[in-house]
Amino acid sequence: MFFYSERSGSALDYYNQAIAASAKSSDYALFQKAAILGVQGKFGDKVNTLQKLFEKYPKSVYFDDGLYEAGQACMAQGNFELSLKYFNRVINEYPNGIYFRKAELGAALVYYNTKQDDKAMAAYKRIVQKYPNTTESHEALVQIKNISVSQNKVDDYLTYVKGVPNADVSGSCGRFFVV
Repeated sequence: MFFYSERSGSALDYYNQAIAASAKSSDYALFQKAAILGVQGKFGDKVNTLQKLFEKYPKSVYFDDGLYEAGQACMAQGNFELSLKYFNRVINEYPNGIYFRKAELGAALVYYNTKQDDKAMAAYKRIVQKYPNTTESHEALVQIKNISVSQNKVDDYLTYVKGVPNADVSGSCGRFFVV
């Protein structure tokens, strides 16, 4: 993991040198360069760098990480269509990968951000069902509440959340109380 500091410029220089020299770990250098660019808020450059990773190193151990990060960067730019494509690649190509659940949550958030509430709600409910008692499940419950409130369907939310085993609704339920 890379932590941003004043020295990120010099770190970028080192990664660029490794990439230019086609070092054995150039895939790692590309991935780290993309991480630095993301921390600097250069999301377009981050996606372009990750695209180089995808093209040059299709078997890289950083490939699924890169797809997920590209999806996040595209979402930060408001390019939801491309973001969804990257998340769906993680979901379809890496069903056992460490970014699978996060990509499902990312795809649901794309639906939510593009006002596709029915798709978002279905995706969030799948996450809650498939991954109970996880961070992703908790985040999904928060979004289910947000959608329900925005649609004036608070009773539906309360009924739904009562049926979720071990649901911690203290943070996601806000001013409503589940009885």
